[in-house]
Amino acid sequence: MSDTKDVSLKDEASLSSTVEALSRRLERVEAELALLRAEQVAHRIDAGEEETIPATVARRVFVEGLVPIRAFREWRGLTQQDLADRIASSKSYISQLETGHRAPGLQTLRKIARALDVPVEMLME
Repeated sequence: MSDTKDVSLKDEASLSSTVEALSRRLERVEAELALLRAEQVAHRIDAGEEETIPATVARRVFVEGLVPIRAFREWRGLTQQDLADRIASSKSYISQLETGHRAPGLQTLRKIARALDVPVEMLME
């Protein structure tokens, strides 16, 4: 009976060692997969297939709750008047858009997107 217990303990130790080795291998494979995914995303960004949002803009929109038009306008270093001039509108209209008092139509949103050099989708709330 002692022999059976010894074999069982040896088998258990061997199994435990194998599980630990497999766990370490799985962690390495997961890290390699994450790196591969990051490289694929970087390639798509370089190829112009992916759009990115600057971290400062993302923080201002998603954390601070700023309207995307304002966040991108300020990131581009434009005043409300600058943006209004670029889309043939008024400063007061830009102000109303940025405060949520008015919503832009699709044509206006497209003009603003071109003026800010961002995809129109990034301006939609």
